[in-house]
Amino acid sequence: MFTTRSGEDYGYDALYYTWGPVDPGTDHTLTVTFVESSYVKRQLSADGKIISGGTVKIRDSLYTLLRRLKRISYDRFIWIDSVCIDQSNDAEKGTQIALMGDIYREAKHVVIWLGEASSLEEGALAIMPAVTIQLEEASAQGFSFYVVEDADRFEDFGLPPINHKVWSAFGTLMGRPWFRRQWTLQEAVLPETNPRVLCGSREIDWEILSGFGRVMFDTYSNGFMHWTLTGNHRLEPDYLHGYEALRTMEICHDILRTGAPGIPLASLVTHSRKQEASHPSDMIFGSLGMAAPGLVKEIPIDPSLPQQVVFTTFGKYYVSHKPCECLLNHTARKKKLRGLPSWCPNFASQEETTPLGSHYMIERDLRQEYETQGYCAGYSMTNEKWNIPTIPAGRLAWEVIGSSFTRRHPIQNMYNTTSLDQISPIPDTDDLRASGIVVDQVSRLVDANPGVRDF
Repeated sequence: MFTTRSGEDYGYDALYYTWGPVDPGTDHTLTVTFVESSYVKRQLSADGKIISGGTVKIRDSLYTLLRRLKRISYDRFIWIDSVCIDQSNDAEKGTQIALMGDIYREAKHVVIWLGEASSLEEGALAIMPAVTIQLEEASAQGFSFYVVEDADRFEDFGLPPINHKVWSAFGTLMGRPWFRRQWTLQEAVLPETNPRVLCGSREIDWEILSGFGRVMFDTYSNGFMHWTLTGNHRLEPDYLHGYEALRTMEICHDILRTGAPGIPLASLVTHSRKQEASHPSDMIFGSLGMAAPGLVKEIPIDPSLPQQVVFTTFGKYYVSHKPCECLLNHTARKKKLRGLPSWCPNFASQEETTPLGSHYMIERDLRQEYETQGYCAGYSMTNEKWNIPTIPAGRLAWEVIGSSFTRRHPIQNMYNTTSLDQISPIPDTDDLRASGIVVDQVSRLVDANPGVRDF
């Protein structure tokens, strides 16, 4: 696909992007040349003979990325997982997935493609370094934006006014699907060099993107961060966004930099419960490269196995080796999977955070402005609408459906145990033995709220 100029330090670059949906109507044909080469000690020989060639179908997202690279005269050897791994060969996929951690680490350079961008988004990328500096300076002066209440202060610190559309552009950039991919953590953390980030016609240094995410996530109230994503500082998005993902990547990078053999498995599981993958089993396979090396030997990487088998095998390993963070904390899922033990999470389904499927709400009283926007009990995935309780003015929503406004974060560890004897797999079965811990408890029963109506 690309050749390397004579005299360059041979190696390969890795390209990472969101594959996108399968759509035969937008597929493209890529001509590929297979060269007999060797790769030893991060050196790729370029004197191999051409042994064969052919074509492969690629999706529109990759086609757009390759055209983007062609415009900047990109001419290095590249690794593209969707092309370099035969996606129709489960045996090859299993072998290559086990090597993905090494593939990420050995890449000379990494290129991350966030997709096409609007002119407003490209403008946001252009001013991101300056905005980051101004936000840091404002924070150093003890100021923390709470958006609506602080609208007049934005321009005092050299920031775009609150009504400028560039703030929503920051939100759409941080809402890009790449941040939710299960493989993203490895792609950004394992390479020895910082990635190059491409979005539209812009290229941005990884440190700039990461720094912006850090100052927004660590320094300012969640309301400010959520406002750029949802347009309302009281609404928390129900998906993994770039601010949170970038902070997790930075933490994982710091852990590995200390010489740790891998990221704690409990942390990987908690993070992955908000991520997505095209193939359900990749929700497990995509975490193995970040964990301690021995885990890859314990979990068979076989894409041909049913996802129920992959999830259960991983679950039994987790229960046996992570007693301090019980897997039962993660069993509340949005979608059930037939044939999966009740104690095992459906790792391909995002986790429910409360019994009523509700979300965090900053204030207890349900004001008029929340009636069509507030996070309340019962989000309908089918109709994509919220069921909002109709409550008389001034009445406390907390008293009416109190538990539904209390968000249970997975890391709260309600079922923790420090003893392997309290919860453990029963040999030769898919069952667990649990003793001495409360697995579930009903505190009280209440009548349904007759004021619920659909918006």
